[in-house]
Amino acid sequence: PEVGGRVQGDVVIGGGDDQGKIRFPSFEAVTGASKRVDLLADAKLELKTLSHHHQPPWLKIKLTPEAKKTDAKKRLWHLEVTVPPRTPAARSFDEPDAVVLQIVGEPTRYVRIPIEGHVSGR
Repeated sequence: PEVGGRVQGDVVIGGGDDQGKIRFPSFEAVTGASKRVDLLADAKLELKTLSHHHQPPWLKIKLTPEAKKTDAKKRLWHLEVTVPPRTPAARSFDEPDAVVLQIVGEPTRYVRIPIEGHVSGR
């Protein structure tokens, strides 16, 4: 038998439907698409985006903290990933495609968030 699961770390990625990923529904390249995933992290943590070799260069990524903390211990962050309309290089996402965030501090840590989705009509 095969057992599936995921390890929960310092950052909770999205809800149950997201399965710890940025999951785009199928979309047309001509219209582009945007997907927002909420992240929940310790209020003391600071997150920032990084460029890396498994992140398609045509993606637009915006990470913003919620103005007020969820409570004294947690903070909500909004991660928005956009495929602009008519992006010539846009393609369906492959296994290694991901957004990587840095957890600022000592030691430096990273959170890798896989991207899934099908782009049609290129």
